[in-house]
Amino acid sequence: MKKFITISLLLCLAVFLLTACQNEEKKEKPISPSPTEQSSDNGNIGYKMNGNTLYVHGYNDTGLDYDTNEEGNQGIILGFTSEKNARKMVIGKDVHLLWYETEDSMDDNLLGSNIGNCPLLTEIIVEKGNDMLYSRDGILYKYGKGKENGIYACPPAKRGKLAIRGEEKLIWNCAFSGCQEITSVYIPKTIQGIGDAAFGNMANCQEILVSDKNPYYKSVDGILYTKDGKVLLAYPSGKRDKSFRIPKGVEHIASGAFVRADHLKKIILSDSISYIQALAFYACQKLNTVKSAKKIEYVDPRAFYMCPVKKKDQPKSITDDSWADELDWRKNYNYFGISKKNRLWISGILNS
Repeated sequence: MKKFITISLLLCLAVFLLTACQNEEKKEKPISPSPTEQSSDNGNIGYKMNGNTLYVHGYNDTGLDYDTNEEGNQGIILGFTSEKNARKMVIGKDVHLLWYETEDSMDDNLLGSNIGNCPLLTEIIVEKGNDMLYSRDGILYKYGKGKENGIYACPPAKRGKLAIRGEEKLIWNCAFSGCQEITSVYIPKTIQGIGDAAFGNMANCQEILVSDKNPYYKSVDGILYTKDGKVLLAYPSGKRDKSFRIPKGVEHIASGAFVRADHLKKIILSDSISYIQALAFYACQKLNTVKSAKKIEYVDPRAFYMCPVKKKDQPKSITDDSWADELDWRKNYNYFGISKKNRLWISGILNS
């Protein structure tokens, strides 16, 4: 009898251990982005797909920090990641991004999102402990050069109306570019810096709204301007109007202001317009008429890049292109309380 009991106990123990091991295997493994390095012409990128999740972890071995121009600082240029089927992105706690927003690569830039190569992406997660990046509501944020937090990239597959939270100060260049399913954006009173083409190429976005309490920006008919009305910053690509008259009082049309506003066929420039910046009307597929009553002080040679309007019908520039840097509208706006050199990061006419 004792022998029978002993055998029974041993059998029960064996079954228990076997079940425990099986249950342990079924437990969901914690997120741990540690991909094998993948090499390319641009160095070690450090990203890997697992199912429909893209894990980003590693570095780009250029050995150059584009912000400080000092060798030895390494980071990832996020725009180099290219996974068409990724629906989620997980960024490791040790991942840093290179400060790649420089004016030097303007000719190669198409004003696209830094995660535009992942068109199905709906969510971004950043591991705790990353001192450059964080995520909230699936959107990627980046710490600024001081204590300014800001939206760096919104997943292209985000849908519906989007209200930016009131804790943020910055919207980085191209942050919402390519978000085709977002229908409207609300900017709170705290935002004090918005990069170029931040709201470009949003085919279904029909309005960009701003809190009345924001001291720096305003919205008129869903179009984004500086508070004084002198700079037109963003015209929603989803607006259905075929013709648009730039309001009197607008002096600058910012870089990327009308990116892929494909419904527009005609633009009428007011007499107050003095400057049209680079790629202001980039890739407006139907824009074939631009009316201007006078010559304009400065029109960047690439202002109407990839538009059907003929070169001879584009407004003429009085000022030579060599003065372009001196005519940047931001030189008259001290939003951030930082030096002119450090203010260049927000004039992002390029993506990584």
